[in-house]
Amino acid sequence: MKKWLFLDFDEVISTFRYAASIGEVGGMRTSWDPTALNLIQEAIRGHDVHVVISSVWRYTIAKWDPGYFFRRFRQNGFQELGMAFHRSVELSPKGDRWSAPLGEQGLWSTGSPLYTNGKSDRSLEIDTFIRNNCSEGDIVCVIDDIKLNLQTTTGFVHVTTPYDGLSVHNYLAIRDVFNGVPNVNIQPKQE
Repeated sequence: MKKWLFLDFDEVISTFRYAASIGEVGGMRTSWDPTALNLIQEAIRGHDVHVVISSVWRYTIAKWDPGYFFRRFRQNGFQELGMAFHRSVELSPKGDRWSAPLGEQGLWSTGSPLYTNGKSDRSLEIDTFIRNNCSEGDIVCVIDDIKLNLQTTTGFVHVTTPYDGLSVHNYLAIRDVFNGVPNVNIQPKQE
């Protein structure tokens, strides 16, 4: 049984609260809120978790700097928690101009954006990844500020505080998911 954490960044770990506190106001906030990161780390402590980047950052920032995420997660102490940083992945299909690997010891990513009616459908991207990579019995936790319509996850944590990001309430929900309190059954990987 594997454990998976799908992570959005904007308004989850990249917050207005922290950006304002360091003078990074307006435009794209690239700082990671240490409070949000600490809450995630505490929620998953003791579990071997695979991080999957589901944020739009996977094909914007990584396009210019493929090693960005690996460095940032290491700098913020995630590897010391036993995070599963051993799978090198492509952020999008080969030949796609946005394609960028995450490095030799990279993270997982939901890959290319899937579009529905001209808009990216993150729910479909995450569900597709789960169906293709996860097995029955795996624990999956998705953290996002968008109210997603997921069909395959065992746990969804909706961050509803856009200025402050991940809250203590969210921390408790993440902890519950990884400790086996599912709210939706996962569909097994299709062979």
